[in-house]
Amino acid sequence: MSLKLPRTTPNVCADTSTPSGDTFPAYAEKKTSRIQLLTVGHIDGVDSPEGYRLSVTPDATTIEATSGAGLFYGLQTLIQLADGTDTITAVDITDSPVSATEA
Repeated sequence: MSLKLPRTTPNVCADTSTPSGDTFPAYAEKKTSRIQLLTVGHIDGVDSPEGYRLSVTPDATTIEATSGAGLFYGLQTLIQLADGTDTITAVDITDSPVSATEA
């Protein structure tokens, strides 16, 4: 599974791909494949304000964090996953620095 990112539109995601290779528009009537940034009170396994959970599926990309710093680092990871391409493989990442000096 992968998420197809836009090249020329301001929409967050233009197309998504299923493992069969079929693609469908993310901007269809149901408004699928959007990026959600969520500030939450707690994330299991994350004890730092710089930590986050990133989930990429064909239906949505969600970054959850307990602070703006966590959302920032989650977005940086999403950008790194794209690596200059227009497709991101489906992933589920929970990340948090071990100490404040790692942030």
